[in-house]
Amino acid sequence: MIIKSLTRKSGTRQLLNYLFKKEEKLFTNKQKPIVIRHNVRTRTIDKMAKEFDKNETYRLRKRVDNVKVYHTILSFSNKDKELITEKMIKDIAKQYMKLRDDKNLFVGTAHFDKNHVHIHLLMSGVKYLTGESNRLSRAQFHQLKLSMDEYQRKKFPELINSLPRHGRSKEKTEKNIQINRASSRLSQKETLIKTLESVYSKSKSLDDFLDKLRSQGHEPYYRGKDQRLQGIKFEGERKFRLTTIGYQEKVAQLSAMQLKEEKTLSELRDLRESRTSGREQSDSRESISSEKDIEEKNEGVERIPGDDIEKENQMEEDNEQITDDNDDLV
Repeated sequence: MIIKSLTRKSGTRQLLNYLFKKEEKLFTNKQKPIVIRHNVRTRTIDKMAKEFDKNETYRLRKRVDNVKVYHTILSFSNKDKELITEKMIKDIAKQYMKLRDDKNLFVGTAHFDKNHVHIHLLMSGVKYLTGESNRLSRAQFHQLKLSMDEYQRKKFPELINSLPRHGRSKEKTEKNIQINRASSRLSQKETLIKTLESVYSKSKSLDDFLDKLRSQGHEPYYRGKDQRLQGIKFEGERKFRLTTIGYQEKVAQLSAMQLKEEKTLSELRDLRESRTSGREQSDSRESISSEKDIEEKNEGVERIPGDDIEKENQMEEDNEQITDDNDDLV
């Protein structure tokens, strides 16, 4: 059966009128009107409405928007219409009241005016004389419907067309959501792998690889204290581990290539610095050597002792001779 629950914050008498006023809804040539009552003593619409209103005064927690009446409809398939009897209707209604909580006021009937039979049940907003709320969560109400399906299947197996399998559509929806998510994830994974293949073939180091990925809109993410590269965020959102996309070893190879390149560059720098230092030392040694050579050359010239004095005396004698010659001329 299909079970639908409605709520009313007022209008209990109006609902009772809807249930019992129109006789064409209540019986057929084969079926007389059915009245269902539980914890309700009176039989007229006005008095039943007063009982509901009186019970509402016991409510423990009062608010403006409190639910005064729950209106539940239990519908059967039109294909099972000829199989449904008064005994069956009362039995199913009794089971529903039991599962919903029979410590409430219930008033109900069955309508036959449409091409299918359906039961109407009105339930008080609070439990009988205690004032406790009757609210059910969606999960609880869903479980109640499943229990009613199971009861009907066992008790009235002939109503094969009136088993809608409550929750099937929800399960199907959830399954579709999961399929769509999986499909979306697969599509994103395939797109990312294609991008990785293109980027990897053009990369010479890990940094180069990651820079090219960022230019494509994908971000690397890291884990742990050592901030080890863990995976790639597709377009900066959905995460894919390196192990999932098959790039753990390739990233390790790029990292090894980068370390090797950095080591080679470091050795070249050291070699250049060493050569520069050696050249400076060689120039310094050559400079010192040339200065020594000059000194040694200067020191290698032989000098005759007193030779300079003799040269000076000779020059003086020559000057005196010139003077004497000049005197003779005078």
